[in-house]
Amino acid sequence: MNRLIIMTLAIFSTGCAAMLKGTKDDVVFQAGDGHPTSFAINGVPVAGGAEVPTAMASVKTKGNTRATVTATREGCAPVTVPLQTSFAPVSLWGIVWDFGLISMGLIDGAATGAAVRTDPVQVVTPVCAKE
Repeated sequence: MNRLIIMTLAIFSTGCAAMLKGTKDDVVFQAGDGHPTSFAINGVPVAGGAEVPTAMASVKTKGNTRATVTATREGCAPVTVPLQTSFAPVSLWGIVWDFGLISMGLIDGAATGAAVRTDPVQVVTPVCAKE
């Protein structure tokens, strides 16, 4: 009886989006004009675009991250925008699994954040004066 309870809890303790897509997203930051730019998430420099500015930088973020991205370039005004996210439709499989009560709301939504995915490409361009 105890094994049955443990197996049942184990089965219902994960959501479809967390199982199928994971809880972290790979995100690439790009400057819209292709010029070398430094990127930061909530003030923390992003590797690949921090010390040596590049036109592109990548990072791995948790799906439900509420953050801002700042793009800076010498001689330009920095631009800060919220991290773009979207709903992960794979979490809808939770409706089949347990009518969405635990897998979608509790696990994918609140615990792991897998129901929200960070968009894979974020384009942020600093505002530069026209020459």
